[in-house]
Amino acid sequence: MVSVGVYTGERECAAAVAVNGRIVAAVNSVTARDSVHLHGTPLACVERAFAVAGMSAGDIDTIVVASDTPPSTVSSTPGLASRIPPRYRQLASAIGKARRIDVAQLHASAAQLRGIPEDTIIVGLDLLGDGLGAVFSSRQTTLRCIATIDGVRELVGAATMVADAIGDQADEPFAFLEAHYRCGADVPEPAGRDWLTRLERTSISTDAAAVAGLLDDARAGCPSPLDVPNSSHIAVHRARAALATTLLNRIGDLLGDIALDVRAETGAARIAFSGNAFRLPSLRARVASRVDVGIFAPVTERIGAALGAALLPHGAAEPVRHLALGRAFSEQEIKDELENCRLDYVYEPDFEKLCLRTSRLLSTGAIIGWFHGPAEFGHTSHGSRSILCDPSNMYSRENMNVFLLQRHAHEPLPLSITERASIAPCALATTFAYSEPPTRGDTLTSAVDRNGRCLIHMTDQHATPDLYRLLRVYEAQSGVSGLFNVPLASEGLLAETPKAGLRASFASAVDALIVGRFVIGKDHWLVRSR
Repeated sequence: MVSVGVYTGERECAAAVAVNGRIVAAVNSVTARDSVHLHGTPLACVERAFAVAGMSAGDIDTIVVASDTPPSTVSSTPGLASRIPPRYRQLASAIGKARRIDVAQLHASAAQLRGIPEDTIIVGLDLLGDGLGAVFSSRQTTLRCIATIDGVRELVGAATMVADAIGDQADEPFAFLEAHYRCGADVPEPAGRDWLTRLERTSISTDAAAVAGLLDDARAGCPSPLDVPNSSHIAVHRARAALATTLLNRIGDLLGDIALDVRAETGAARIAFSGNAFRLPSLRARVASRVDVGIFAPVTERIGAALGAALLPHGAAEPVRHLALGRAFSEQEIKDELENCRLDYVYEPDFEKLCLRTSRLLSTGAIIGWFHGPAEFGHTSHGSRSILCDPSNMYSRENMNVFLLQRHAHEPLPLSITERASIAPCALATTFAYSEPPTRGDTLTSAVDRNGRCLIHMTDQHATPDLYRLLRVYEAQSGVSGLFNVPLASEGLLAETPKAGLRASFASAVDALIVGRFVIGKDHWLVRSR
């Protein structure tokens, strides 16, 4: 059976193709770029997924659509299909018969890509808009909602109040709170925790008056307003960190308690978590610290609903080991693009020598773009579309955060390591605590915060072989066991094509770009001399 899962949101859209329970292709895009839509479904995005899978619209057996717009409000305009370009007619006919499913259920379905056993409960929480939450029971791909999480809307309202009070101007409260999150015992917790409590098994109660009082107390203890950007008062920064940390930790504790209680009632062996709430590393880490057998969905952003939609019609889901589910490019295609852009490059056909050349560039403190293999699905790079930097350099954190990402220097940076690195194993892309803070001569000093924690991505030899090999070569050459790894992105999306990778590199602080076997640098002599 061939099924297609589609997600359409206000900002993003995604499409995935599954064959007999195995995801074979998945792509995501910006909704506005897909100019051709039918009933809210982005036809161009779906067509790209088919191109990656090597299929056509005629191969479709079923389509499942998830949308931020409730199914009842999706209208069917008379005569719309006749205005669709001819190349999309067959696809449009299949989409007209598509099933439309709730986003929360599809996020829960996507969690099964982690290979969860049959007796598993899945806690889904979405914190965008008004928010929604539910608990599902899984038996293979048959999902049954066993409870809804009440009070999520009020919880989102409380987070918005706190974020606005400490200076959020981007209307993204949880991302703003995450930026101010601090872990460790030195973060003072505001007095009183009755403002966010759990009433029943799956019901969360938020006291807005208590939240307002908490904010008033924080303001009264600060020498300047909490919402002033770049305040020079340490008391202001501590108050912001205390408020953000307390809120996120409390949410994580409540979710962990809900999951544990439901598991005890149902007798489930495992607990899985899905939904965009768990894209926050602090929340993932807090929940993981309370739930000893927790599993997180591979893509926690809303576009991950497309993966769940593609899997929903199948009787079993095959686990995924990587998210490189997009298009790959041949050496000839890359070469044609470089020559079309009139760029000077060095071609290194031997991959081992390419890794040595890249290692020598990294050892100089350079920021390197890494474009290898198929494009990855989602917003996080696990090794196909990355920007890398040596964490042992004392200026690397500032170079990456301030000059490349244009944010505060103290922001945490993901660190990619191999499973053979001299660090205890951890979960994929989650917060990890060292048993002891590193010494002054530690090669990962820039990656670790003052509490001895860093954001870890454990690479896999089979899932991300190119990055894994580079890390092994670099560790042998320099003694550094990991590299900073942030997404090679253009306009908010991972660079899918070589041209997008070039655009992202040459419009940023990246010093050199490795595309396949080609090395392109802004400094001619830097590239040629290494």
